[in-house]
Amino acid sequence: MFKHWAFISIFFFFLIPGSLRCETAPAFSLQDQHGYVKTVRFPSEKKTVLIIADRSSFKQTTGWATAFIQKGVSQNAYYAIAVLGDGPWFYKWVTRGFFTHKPSILLDWGGRISRKFQYQKGICKLLLMDKDGTLICSESGPFSQKKWARFKGY
Repeated sequence: MFKHWAFISIFFFFLIPGSLRCETAPAFSLQDQHGYVKTVRFPSEKKTVLIIADRSSFKQTTGWATAFIQKGVSQNAYYAIAVLGDGPWFYKWVTRGFFTHKPSILLDWGGRISRKFQYQKGICKLLLMDKDGTLICSESGPFSQKKWARFKGY
């Protein structure tokens, strides 16, 4: 009898889309381009939005950023994460220079953190998490009104 219930529960687990499962985001720390370490952990005081992109997908983030700014940025905590290749100190030093005049951008050297959020190279990813770290919704790719409708209510 137990074997049948285990099989049925596993079967239904795989039928439920990942965005509907109760997933809790892992805590992480990354350094920004100015050398400051930022730690993201849950529970937090606000809902958290992660915008993850690499060099080939960073232009896809513009529409998302504009939409969140127009909505009002004070109600959520926002973190932009740049996925970068790992390399020697000189490569990292030069790369940091490209970001110096921008707001805080967390630098994910080697993609260690972005992999935890199932980031795919070349496609920007947005994640909205509740105060306890539960994933509310996730979208990939460039901004569209259809995708934005999932985030508007939060």
